Amino acid sequence: MQHGRSPAYQQLAEFVATSGALLTFLAAMPTEKQQPNLLFAAARHLLGQPADPGTLRRLVEDRGGELADLMRRRRTQTNGAARCACLLPALGIAAGPAGAA
Repeated sequence: MQHGRSPAYQQLAEFVATSGALLTFLAAMPTEKQQPNLLFAAARHLLGQPADPGTLRRLVEDRGGELADLMRRRRTQTNGAARCACLLPALGIAAGPAGAA
């Protein structure tokens, strides 16, 4: 994550980096699942809103198994081009350039 792009996620990432309990939680995950964006997205999914340091800590303490299970089952897609790949067949049959009126 680029410094300064998301103050809330920056605060959360700094909290995780200094929290022994959260680092232990992440260390128990498969290496490919030890991603801050996956942790934060899974927490948001379970909480229904973005986590703050306190709610993230409580989530790991109270529902860590559920959070870990969700993180193992899910993944994030951070590659914009790959996210659009499902549109390729439709764009291939569309008349004219995409976005033309």
